[in-house]
Amino acid sequence: VRVRRADGSWLWVEALATNLLDNPAVNGVVVNMRDITERRRAERRTQRQLERLGALRTIDSAITTSLELGPTMEVFLDESLLHLRREAGAVFRLDAPTGRLTLLRAKGFAPNPTGRTNVSLTEFHPTTGGTEPWLLSVPDLARGAEASPRAELMYAEGFLTYQALPLVAREHVLGVFEVVGRQPFVPDREWLDFFRTLSGQAAIAIDNMALLEGLH
Repeated sequence: VRVRRADGSWLWVEALATNLLDNPAVNGVVVNMRDITERRRAERRTQRQLERLGALRTIDSAITTSLELGPTMEVFLDESLLHLRREAGAVFRLDAPTGRLTLLRAKGFAPNPTGRTNVSLTEFHPTTGGTEPWLLSVPDLARGAEASPRAELMYAEGFLTYQALPLVAREHVLGVFEVVGRQPFVPDREWLDFFRTLSGQAAIAIDNMALLEGLH
């Protein structure tokens, strides 16, 4: 059972109740309890990791079996938003010569989410250069929407948390993956690691398509 401490925090306890029998009457019940909060957390972490592995397998399958980028990105966003616990997200593909990003797929937004589907890479991260790794994470857009033009735009659309990463494959930036939510959210290291892994999957899908287009 889950119980609340006097300080307001929660913990899980396991209880074993034993009747005190005085044939045939019951004189009372002895209840022994122990704190199993850490065990429950470990079980949840394990379950979450298994679910995320399943999501990665689903995305891998979509990448290897589809010859079209659109359906692959559809699967990618479905799995990513579900397991990142975000309400909306989008994948953009970079045109290197112009430095412009074209929207590949978006999910969870209004029909015309931003009014712009062709944006500059610097709108996500003004100091972006080359393949230097960067992460744009704004846990509360009400206080940090000015972090980038893109984050400010998402706040104007009613979202309250924003994260974005570049899609990098073979030392080239191929696009951007962004996710948003409607409640303030501070991602932990485990969440960010999975976010980066998913971004790597999207980069592989775009890189594979670029290779196929080159062959054509």
